[in-house]
Amino acid sequence: MMPQDCPPMPPDESWMATYGDAVTLLMAFFVLLMSFAKVDLEVFDAVSNGIGEHMAKEERKSDKDHLTKAMKIMMVSEGADQVAKIASDSEGSLTIELDTGAFFRPGSAELAEQAYPFMKALYEELASPLYKQFNINVEGHTDDEPMSSIRYPSNWELSSNRAATVVRFVISESQNDTRIDTNGQKYGVEENRLRATGYAHTQPKVPNRDVSGVPIRENRITNRRVVIRINKRTNFNKVKIPKFRRKVKKAGIKLDADTKSAVLVNPQMAPKESFENKLDQHGPETIQKNKIDEIKAAQLAEVTKQGMDHKRGLSKTNFSMN
Repeated sequence: MMPQDCPPMPPDESWMATYGDAVTLLMAFFVLLMSFAKVDLEVFDAVSNGIGEHMAKEERKSDKDHLTKAMKIMMVSEGADQVAKIASDSEGSLTIELDTGAFFRPGSAELAEQAYPFMKALYEELASPLYKQFNINVEGHTDDEPMSSIRYPSNWELSSNRAATVVRFVISESQNDTRIDTNGQKYGVEENRLRATGYAHTQPKVPNRDVSGVPIRENRITNRRVVIRINKRTNFNKVKIPKFRRKVKKAGIKLDADTKSAVLVNPQMAPKESFENKLDQHGPETIQKNKIDEIKAAQLAEVTKQGMDHKRGLSKTNFSMN
C-alpha cells in the first residue's frame, strides 16, 4: 500500500504584515508632507494639462487659456491691439502691457478719455466668477527722465499713482456691479485680489540711453508702460485666529438704564430681564416711575444716614460731658 502524499503547505505570507506597515507609514508621511506644502496653482494647472494631453490624447485648455483667448478677442474688438499687448512672463503669469501714452494724460496719472471703453471691457472679462481664483498685480513703469511737479515730485509717485488708478477703476466698477450668475455668484473683483506697485525707472524694458549716454526717444516711449499681471499667486495672507478648546463662560451683559452703556457682569448675578424687555413689557411710563422711585429711595436713605450720624454725635457729646 503506497503512503499518501502530504498536503502542500500554504505559502508563507508573514511578510505581508511588514509590507502593509511600511506602505501605511509612507502614506502617512506623504499626507503630512502635503499638509505643510503650499500648492502652486500655476504649476498644478500645467501638470494637469500635460497629464490630460498624454492620457486623453487631446488638448485640454485651462481657465487661464480661456481668459487669454477672451482677452485677445476683446483687444481686437476694442481696436487696442496696437497700444495693448498680451503675453506671458517667465513665471507663467498672463501679462497685459498698456502704453501709458495712449491710456494716461501726459505727465499725469489720470486716465485719458479714449481709455475708458477699453478699461471697461477689461473689467468685464476679469469680473466673471469663472476667474475668481486669479489675482491682479498692476505695475507702473516710467523712463529715466526726471519728473518734478507739485503732485508728482518724482517718477516713483507717478508710476505708483498710475498703477493705483487702474486698481481704483476696477474697485469702482466692482462696487457698482450688481450682476449675479446662475450659480448665485456675484460678479466683481475683491480688493484683496488686487495690488498696485510703482517701479519708476528701475525696470526698463529697453535701455533708455545709448552707450554714449544720449537718450533714445523710442526706447523711452517703450519704457513708459503699465503692466497688468494676472496669476493665481495669492496677494495676501489670511489671518488665522487660533481656536481654543477650553470653553469660556459667557459673561452676561447688563445695560444701564440711565447711560445706555453695556457692562460685563457675573453670569450668576446677571438679571433675568434686560432693560429692553422691561421697556417692551411695562412701557416707558413704568420705567420712568421706577427710576423716580429709585431716586426717592436713595434720597431717603441719605437723610436717614445723616440723622443716624447726628444722633451718634450727640451721644458722644453727652458721654464726654458726664
